Amino acid sequence: MKSITPKQIESLATAQQYFHDCYILSSLGALSRSPKGQKILKNNILTNGKDFNIKFQNVNGKAEDYFVSEEEIYNLKFKDNNILCNYESPIVKSVELAMNKLLKKHPFKKPLLYRTMESQQTFEYNKPSRFLELFTGQKPLTLNESSLSMSLLDKVHKASEILMKIWEDKDSAFIAGTGIHFGKLPSWHCFEITNVNIPKNLFSVFDHRQNQELQFPIISGLIKFKFLTGYFGKDLK
Repeated sequence: MKSITPKQIESLATAQQYFHDCYILSSLGALSRSPKGQKILKNNILTNGKDFNIKFQNVNGKAEDYFVSEEEIYNLKFKDNNILCNYESPIVKSVELAMNKLLKKHPFKKPLLYRTMESQQTFEYNKPSRFLELFTGQKPLTLNESSLSMSLLDKVHKASEILMKIWEDKDSAFIAGTGIHFGKLPSWHCFEITNVNIPKNLFSVFDHRQNQELQFPIISGLIKFKFLTGYFGKDLK
């Protein structure tokens, strides 16, 4: 098997989300926008053009490979209003199916609360920090993900410092996530950070569910999010 191509990696930055797995889509998307993240994707996602092999670098301290066949990829369909949709991305499907296999073998890699939620597939609902560590082998920097607080309001100074470093570090790969939200953003949703512009006081995120980029003023925008998680270039190997 060979590594996925640069064009295939690029496609992950804007891949459409169907299932409740924004944690997977935003993680793959964030890594695809980082040069070091692209190397990890090339190393961890192999294909012969039909089947895929997905490598998770840190499952209880060891690397594990999961083979996903062309037939399995074809048979994974999203059910919407009793209509089955055989959506497009075989790479996203292969990672989703590999997560199904990993969770079947290691069920505690999905928090108990998420295991009680109704879903179409086992891979739905999880923490992006948990997926990132499983996939890359490196523990991500995480701010407020597991806190009871639903906003970064009391951590805006630290969050702003992280955005400043993202602006300075073009090799970074970060995700912003909401908690319970009463504004226009969806609750419990993950977005990859696509751009930070400190001089203009703006940062942008990509929403894989709506397939669009959103832009916010830094401080007022950060208050809308519950947590940040991801890597600076020095942390990716």
